[in-house]
Amino acid sequence: MLLFIDIDGVMHPVGTHPADRMSCRPRFEQWAARHSDIRFVIASSWRRLYPLDVLKGLFSAEIGARVIGVTPRLYGDPTHRRHREIIAWLEKNSSTGEAWLALDDSPADFPDGCPQLVRCVPDRGFDDAVAEELDRRIASMA
Repeated sequence: MLLFIDIDGVMHPVGTHPADRMSCRPRFEQWAARHSDIRFVIASSWRRLYPLDVLKGLFSAEIGARVIGVTPRLYGDPTHRRHREIIAWLEKNSSTGEAWLALDDSPADFPDGCPQLVRCVPDRGFDDAVAEELDRRIASMA
């Protein structure tokens, strides 16, 4: 299974002071440790600023090793851009049949009712409620 991860609004609340960035990472990594079969793809705007090795380094070595790529940058129509970038990554990597979820705080970047979107509240980021929702979604996909 693949989990496409946003950073702002997920790994820390939106508007977080730079010194407090990645504040939700410990909780996320606790959750991820229980799901060792999941691989991660960065679907954040941070992928435009930092190379993959730097993005992997934002996480512990164990979790960073499971970050396998970043979504492509698409231009043109901004409608559901994040979703379209994920689909483009899946197609490019011959993974269109693989189960996936997206962890994001921006539902506008996905079609209405997108069943793969697990939404974080932007001013809270990854918390226990999100971890529980991910668990529910994964269980329903099994």
